[in-house]
Amino acid sequence: AVPALVYVPARFEASDRDWRLTALRYGIDTKVWDRSLVSRRLEQMARSDDWEFLDLTPALRSATGLFQGEPYFQFDGHWNALGHDTAARALVDFLARRSLLPCGGKAALEKVRLGPPRSSRPPQRDSGRRSRAPRSPPPFSFGLG
Repeated sequence: AVPALVYVPARFEASDRDWRLTALRYGIDTKVWDRSLVSRRLEQMARSDDWEFLDLTPALRSATGLFQGEPYFQFDGHWNALGHDTAARALVDFLARRSLLPCGGKAALEKVRLGPPRSSRPPQRDSGRRSRAPRSPPPFSFGLG
């Protein structure tokens, strides 16, 4: 077995918009404060102990789009369906590149567990099951929950 560490970023780490709002809200000097420091330190620790490391930040950043929305719920820091789908695909790719998948490999997992790519499915709205949005959004919505 090969140990692996998967880094799940906070919403402000994966979204430039949320990073700007967080910096504004808390008075963070973005020239001094490094939002990728935690993931880099964890990667260094993992590599020093010969662990594999997967940072989900790039995958979650690239999942944001005009038509597909964002991978996080609007009013909290949890993933919505797009976020879960994105993380699952990144994890399968990570495991496949390292030959750590069970018999049948990536193709079997894609077919059985993941289904068609997110872009080929009809768009879905957030169900709101995790959070109930107020009728009008608050002045700042940081998604730090």
